[in-house]
Amino acid sequence: MSYTNSSLISYTKISPNRTSPRNHVIDTITIHCMAGNMTLEACGSLFANPAAQASSNYGIDSNGRIAMYVEEKDRSWCSSNAANDNRAITIEVANDGGANTGWHVSDKAMASLITLIADICKRNNIKELKWKADKSLIGQVDKQNMTVHRWFSAKSCPGDYLYNKYPYIVKEVNKKLGTDSNPAAPTNPTTPEKPTVPTKPTTPDKPTTPAKYTQIDFIKDVQKAIGAKVDGIAGNETLAKTVTVSMSINNTHKVVLPIQKYLNSLTFNCGTADGIAGPIFDNAVKKFQQSNSCISDGEITAGEKTWKVLLGLLY
Repeated sequence: MSYTNSSLISYTKISPNRTSPRNHVIDTITIHCMAGNMTLEACGSLFANPAAQASSNYGIDSNGRIAMYVEEKDRSWCSSNAANDNRAITIEVANDGGANTGWHVSDKAMASLITLIADICKRNNIKELKWKADKSLIGQVDKQNMTVHRWFSAKSCPGDYLYNKYPYIVKEVNKKLGTDSNPAAPTNPTTPEKPTVPTKPTTPDKPTTPAKYTQIDFIKDVQKAIGAKVDGIAGNETLAKTVTVSMSINNTHKVVLPIQKYLNSLTFNCGTADGIAGPIFDNAVKKFQQSNSCISDGEITAGEKTWKVLLGLLY
């Protein structure tokens, strides 16, 4: 898929803290707060530091100016969850009020935020913004296509002010998208209806392409296999319960199958996902490790870097 960037930006400073390209279509919006009244330039300088290990696609200051820090074709490092950031456009918004105001944002910032989100939705074929404030709907974009950082990490982001403004933001963005929630107007009763022409029997639909096996699917399957809480969000409990996966032929540990499925979805060829760790699996693991700056030994050791990258805990 080809991606474009917003024409609304007035400042650009591309961060090195990104993954290129993203591995999922854009179908989600995640709003963040800067936890400070930062300028676009100051936020850009922060994200330009590799040691920060953080970035966002866009930023908005209190004057309503908009910056781009990571192009839309790439995944920002913003939400403490790689699966979310691969599918989301992330937006950092400056705060003209502190924690005692719930991290308030200015009216100019809010207006630019709404305009920017509408622009993102139009260019990425998101027909309608949806929000139910329901963490269990993460990834179910037909029901909810907005997320918040606090769902993935022990943070208050985006602050209570923006969080409570989500319904308002949804309403205003959908106005700009032309989403019509009203019943259709009745047709003119004086206009006679044309007789309908019988149609030919429809051709049976072709089978739909199976849904992509996402990182959230992978995390849930791993959590089931290791006896952790199944919520699709990798945290300390999930990492603590990860196990060492031996690379010996005919190893059939329960976590092998989801790893095979996930690596296949990332185009690291594991062959048939059969739950058996053999030479093909070993080679796929090594290639994954090489592409993510891990020790390329084919080993997936409990709690170590390869597991952390697989679970989205490291970028």
